[in-house]
Amino acid sequence: MRKDQTRCAEEPASSYLRRPAAPEPTPRVKIWIDLDNTPHVPFFIPLARELERRGHGTVLTARDAFQVCELADLRGLKYSKVGRHYGKNAILKVLGLFLRAAQLVPFVLRERPQLALSHGARSQIVLGNLLRIPTVLVIDYEHARTLPFAGPRWEIVPDSLSVEGFQCKSERVRKYRGIKEDVYAPDFKPAPALLEELGLRSSDLVVTVRPPASEAHYHNPESELLLTGLMARICQTQDARAVLLPRNRDQELKLRAEHPDWFVAGRTVVPARAIDGLNLL
Repeated sequence: MRKDQTRCAEEPASSYLRRPAAPEPTPRVKIWIDLDNTPHVPFFIPLARELERRGHGTVLTARDAFQVCELADLRGLKYSKVGRHYGKNAILKVLGLFLRAAQLVPFVLRERPQLALSHGARSQIVLGNLLRIPTVLVIDYEHARTLPFAGPRWEIVPDSLSVEGFQCKSERVRKYRGIKEDVYAPDFKPAPALLEELGLRSSDLVVTVRPPASEAHYHNPESELLLTGLMARICQTQDARAVLLPRNRDQELKLRAEHPDWFVAGRTVVPARAIDGLNLL
């Protein structure tokens, strides 16, 4: 009997069926996602799902601003509501940033995340830097202004943008192909009942209008002229209906007061609740 045959005879039969050791699972990382603005809700849903599929954990916070919480509720997300929007005043914006960072402390101490991820949540980045939690910022606007100490550790940007103008050095900037809407558009399932809910006919020429972000630091007053011109054209066009999506209730009231002609005879519709913008498209 050969030497190798002797060794095999001495081993238990079960050893012949032993499979190779499975690779070590990906270490579980608890990732904190902060929903700071309306588009962040649909954007992070598929990302959170993929992170969890890979064995990581996700916890969510949401700022009570624009339609963030309404959309999160609509999509059935579990989140902690922390902070709000502080309007157009630059000083209040800065104070509000730090106030919200302080309000996020109890959540962070309770959840103890190992990574902070957002699409522009400055309060999260400030707190993450203070507590030495690595911060990752996905961003698609290279001219956004932020405070020097509110820069993230890593940035992820569309590959169509140059790495210049961002907070991080080029070696800490990663790129993705396409635009952020590519992330969540594949999940879209149309809801035909929306037309009936908004009182629209299938024969209407429906124009979805999102007013300018008048309270944002990047607001350009010329955009107000474009809005006024566009709405005038819609109101003069036969069978055209505008679905107006104000940024908040104050903006809606302001537009109704300044332009009552837009709303004559149901020419312009403002949804009573947050809705999925892709359905309007």
